[in-house]
Amino acid sequence: MLRRLTPLIIACGVVIPSKAAEQIGPVHPIVEPDMLQEIYRVLKEKQRSGELARLQKEAVDRAKRSIENPKPVKGLSRVEKARVFYWDPTVRVPKTITDPNGNVIAEAGKTINPLDYVTLPKNLLFFDGTDPAQVKKAEALMQQYNGQMKAVLVNGQPLEMSRQWKTQVYFDQGGMLVRKLGIIRVPSLVSQEGKRLRIDELEMN
Repeated sequence: MLRRLTPLIIACGVVIPSKAAEQIGPVHPIVEPDMLQEIYRVLKEKQRSGELARLQKEAVDRAKRSIENPKPVKGLSRVEKARVFYWDPTVRVPKTITDPNGNVIAEAGKTINPLDYVTLPKNLLFFDGTDPAQVKKAEALMQQYNGQMKAVLVNGQPLEMSRQWKTQVYFDQGGMLVRKLGIIRVPSLVSQEGKRLRIDELEMN
């Protein structure tokens, strides 16, 4: 009789502890807050306290300051002696360019000069708006070119100057244009001469 019960006792010894292990400790449902609801809750709290309005005002003020006072372009110096140099916009096509219909616009390896197809619409004057002498020079050139020149600041307040001059004054954000053209001194006047752009570093008297 004992031999018949032995396998049953062994089986119970294995199974019973396993079942008991599964039931150790209380079982609780997993509860996590909904992320969107939590965001809405925080926003409502900030709105009630007035903090949201303060944060919005600070963001608007920062944006206004950034627009009114862009970061100066670094690495530029004032012209000490007049100089002329040229920039050739010719580029070599690295990869064949096609239109949506598959027609080839430019083959890989060929050179293209944009000035074969377009012209520089207006001369460009790059100058420092915080330098009174350069501002005076820019005003004189604006009158001389009679609307055929764009004023481009590398330092200063473009919106304030636009209001004073009653014409659009631009800003070379991040120095993208001066770096492309190789300009390292201001004021510099950019004009088209044939298939190249001429850059005149204007001496300040």
